[in-house]
Amino acid sequence: VIQSSIFENAKLTIGLGCVVEDLSQLEDSLKSAEWTICRRLMDGTGKLLEPSSAGYAPNTGSLLGELHKGMESAVEILDWGMAEEAIDLLKKQVMQVPKISGQEVFQLVTNAYVSYLMQLSNHQLLGGEMETRNDDFLRRADLCADLPQLFDLLKCVIQNSMESIVQDKKQEVKKPIRIAKQYIQQNFTKPISLEEVSGIVGFMRPILALCLRKRAGRTFWNIFRKCG
Repeated sequence: VIQSSIFENAKLTIGLGCVVEDLSQLEDSLKSAEWTICRRLMDGTGKLLEPSSAGYAPNTGSLLGELHKGMESAVEILDWGMAEEAIDLLKKQVMQVPKISGQEVFQLVTNAYVSYLMQLSNHQLLGGEMETRNDDFLRRADLCADLPQLFDLLKCVIQNSMESIVQDKKQEVKKPIRIAKQYIQQNFTKPISLEEVSGIVGFMRPILALCLRKRAGRTFWNIFRKCG
């Protein structure tokens, strides 16, 4: 007998696999148990869940397709608000599907995260860590007790990821300005031009001038005179 007090506030959920008659069928029983335990997402935790013969709900693939389109637009402009709307819409649609299984909900959410990673990769915003990120998400998703918690995890992970990318992009824009200001400070006693500094940072002259005004708040000549 398992004492619930050992697990403090945790709720124990057990998923049973299908009965098999041969040791060679144990893998099938394990897969059945994995399917069964996902029912906690819809049926709740703290239960002994028995295997069910119910199959997948119909037409859920179209839901993932809609999310993919929304996520594509969100990643293209790095807009977390658009991504959140796409996830909330998926959640609403999932809850309206009659007799949807916990296993299917789990696969939809994990596939939604894969869709996000693919969009990052398509826009060259992801290195070679796709498999690592996906494995980490699957591990955390396995610990979710219900559907709201699973969708909250999806939103949290994607939001943190997008905000991190936005910050990195801001730093990329600031770096050339820092290089330009440093070059001017180190060479202010020499006759230097905006064209020369543009070549150092790899920006076209008009673009560098615009960035200096927007990011540094001063024109090239103001910075030069201040250094002098």
